[in-house]
Amino acid sequence: MTYLRLKGQGRPETFHRAAHRSCGYVIDVCGDEPPLDYSKADANKFRDALIERGLADSSITRIFGTVCAVFNFAVAEEGLSITSPFANVYYDRNKGVSGRSSTPVENIRTVQQK
Repeated sequence: MTYLRLKGQGRPETFHRAAHRSCGYVIDVCGDEPPLDYSKADANKFRDALIERGLADSSITRIFGTVCAVFNFAVAEEGLSITSPFANVYYDRNKGVSGRSSTPVENIRTVQQK
Protein backbone atom coordinates (compact mmCIF):
# COMPACT_ATOMS: atom_id res chain seq x y z
CA MET A 1 0.00 0.00 0.00
CA THR A 2 1.55 3.28 -1.15
CA TYR A 3 0.11 5.12 1.85
CA LEU A 4 2.07 2.97 4.28
CA ARG A 5 5.23 3.00 2.17
CA LEU A 6 5.29 6.80 2.09
CA LYS A 7 3.52 7.84 5.29
CA GLY A 8 4.43 4.89 7.48
CA GLN A 9 8.20 5.32 7.55
CA GLY A 10 9.34 5.42 11.15
CA ARG A 11 5.81 4.88 12.43
CA PRO A 12 5.04 2.16 14.97
CA GLU A 13 3.59 -1.18 13.92
CA THR A 14 0.23 -0.11 15.35
CA PHE A 15 0.01 2.60 12.65
CA HIS A 16 0.44 -0.04 9.94
CA ARG A 17 -2.01 -2.47 11.55
CA ALA A 18 -4.66 0.25 11.92
CA ALA A 19 -4.40 1.19 8.23
CA HIS A 20 -4.59 -2.44 7.08
CA ARG A 21 -7.47 -3.23 9.44
CA SER A 22 -9.53 -0.13 8.60
CA CYS A 23 -9.08 -0.48 4.86
CA GLY A 24 -9.80 -4.20 5.14
CA TYR A 25 -13.13 -3.36 6.77
CA VAL A 26 -14.02 -1.11 3.82
CA ILE A 27 -13.05 -3.79 1.31
CA ASP A 28 -15.05 -6.44 3.19
CA VAL A 29 -18.18 -4.26 3.18
CA CYS A 30 -17.92 -2.23 -0.03
CA GLY A 31 -15.46 -4.14 -2.21
CA ASP A 32 -11.99 -3.21 -3.46
CA GLU A 33 -12.79 -0.35 -5.79
CA PRO A 34 -10.93 2.60 -7.31
CA PRO A 35 -11.54 5.84 -5.36
CA LEU A 36 -13.99 7.23 -7.95
CA ASP A 37 -16.26 4.20 -7.56
CA TYR A 38 -16.96 4.66 -3.84
CA SER A 39 -20.15 6.59 -3.06
CA LYS A 40 -21.81 8.11 -0.01
CA ALA A 41 -24.11 5.08 -0.03
CA ASP A 42 -20.99 2.90 0.37
CA ALA A 43 -19.81 5.05 3.27
CA ASN A 44 -23.21 4.79 4.96
CA LYS A 45 -23.25 1.03 4.39
CA PHE A 46 -19.77 0.89 5.95
CA ARG A 47 -20.95 2.92 8.94
CA ASP A 48 -23.93 0.62 9.43
CA ALA A 49 -21.69 -2.46 9.28
CA LEU A 50 -19.40 -1.03 11.96
CA ILE A 51 -22.39 -0.23 14.18
CA GLU A 52 -23.79 -3.74 13.63
CA ARG A 53 -20.46 -5.18 14.78
CA GLY A 54 -21.09 -3.48 18.11
CA LEU A 55 -18.03 -1.25 17.92
CA ALA A 56 -17.82 1.67 20.32
CA ASP A 57 -18.42 5.04 18.71
CA SER A 58 -14.85 6.07 19.56
CA SER A 59 -13.63 3.06 17.56
CA ILE A 60 -15.88 3.99 14.65
CA THR A 61 -14.50 7.53 14.75
CA ARG A 62 -10.91 6.23 14.74
CA ILE A 63 -11.62 3.83 11.85
CA PHE A 64 -13.30 6.55 9.77
CA GLY A 65 -10.36 8.86 10.47
CA THR A 66 -7.94 6.27 9.14
CA VAL A 67 -10.09 5.49 6.10
CA CYS A 68 -10.42 9.20 5.27
CA ALA A 69 -6.66 9.71 5.57
CA VAL A 70 -5.89 6.78 3.25
CA PHE A 71 -8.64 7.77 0.80
CA ASN A 72 -7.53 11.42 0.66
CA PHE A 73 -3.92 10.35 0.16
CA ALA A 74 -4.89 8.01 -2.70
CA VAL A 75 -6.97 10.75 -4.33
CA ALA A 76 -4.09 13.24 -4.09
CA GLU A 77 -1.62 10.69 -5.49
CA GLU A 78 -3.91 10.07 -8.45
CA GLY A 79 -4.44 13.80 -9.04
CA LEU A 80 -8.18 13.53 -8.62
CA SER A 81 -10.45 16.34 -7.45
CA ILE A 82 -13.10 14.52 -5.50
CA THR A 83 -14.38 14.70 -1.96
CA SER A 84 -14.15 11.60 0.17
CA PRO A 85 -17.54 9.92 0.55
CA PHE A 86 -16.23 8.68 3.92
CA ALA A 87 -16.01 12.25 5.26
CA ASN A 88 -18.84 13.73 7.32
CA VAL A 89 -20.71 10.46 7.78
CA TYR A 90 -23.20 10.87 10.59
CA TYR A 91 -23.55 8.59 13.59
CA ASP A 92 -24.23 9.32 17.24
CA ARG A 93 -20.74 9.91 18.63
CA ASN A 94 -22.05 10.09 22.19
CA LYS A 95 -24.01 6.84 22.14
CA GLY A 96 -22.60 4.38 24.62
CA VAL A 97 -20.04 6.86 25.94
CA SER A 98 -19.65 6.77 29.67
CA GLY A 99 -17.66 9.15 31.79
CA ARG A 100 -14.59 7.92 33.59
CA SER A 101 -14.45 8.36 37.29
CA SER A 102 -11.28 9.79 38.74
CA THR A 103 -9.16 8.02 41.31
CA PRO A 104 -9.70 9.45 44.79
CA VAL A 105 -6.78 11.57 46.02
CA GLU A 106 -6.36 9.39 49.12
CA ASN A 107 -5.79 6.34 46.88
CA ILE A 108 -3.18 8.23 44.87
CA ARG A 109 -1.38 9.28 48.05
CA THR A 110 -1.39 5.68 49.33
CA VAL A 111 0.18 4.44 46.10
CA GLN A 112 2.75 7.24 46.13
CA GLN A 113 3.75 6.39 49.71
CA LYS A 114 4.30 2.74 48.83
